[in-house]
Amino acid sequence: MNREEYDRVTAVLSYFSDQDYVDYQLRVGKKEAKAAGNAAKKFGTAIHEMVQGKEVEDSFEVSMARKAWEKWLNDYEPKDIVAGMRLYDDSLMFSGEPDFEFNHGNDLVDVKSSIVIRPDYYLQLGGYYILMGRIPKRLWILRLSKQTGFYEFARSEEYGMTTEECAEGFLGALSYVRAHRRLRDALQPKEKVYDSGD
Repeated sequence: MNREEYDRVTAVLSYFSDQDYVDYQLRVGKKEAKAAGNAAKKFGTAIHEMVQGKEVEDSFEVSMARKAWEKWLNDYEPKDIVAGMRLYDDSLMFSGEPDFEFNHGNDLVDVKSSIVIRPDYYLQLGGYYILMGRIPKRLWILRLSKQTGFYEFARSEEYGMTTEECAEGFLGALSYVRAHRRLRDALQPKEKVYDSGD
């Protein structure tokens, strides 16, 4: 299999729809929900690039996220931030791109701009942890508020999940998604062919 065909960490976890998102879809309709989702992805990419030191198009939301990022930098003073790159696991056939690590690779961070920290964020970090050879000791979510300019920085252990448990959670999700896809494809109704009698 070509590496570009590997399952991506984020795609695996997006397979599971959050109930709040399902309710939102029902309230506003699929078309509007999809447009909002695309806008959120675009903003997420801009934040990812901003954290990597790239120039991004400014807006109120970007400026608030930048303010939160600068506050985090000032509070924690990390000296050795290393931006992530796309990583591949050829045995499990999945890939992902962590945001950054610091503290000599002991701390792995994924940056979010959502309203709240969601459970799947730590499973996402668990996937990255596997891709990095299970080296980072701690998994963190850095949530940059695009409304207030404040940040939230939380480690998986604060929610009762060790680094290894986050990794196992991701592997469980990966296994489920692959089994579900295989069964879904196998159960697709076959096109009926009718004999016309000619």
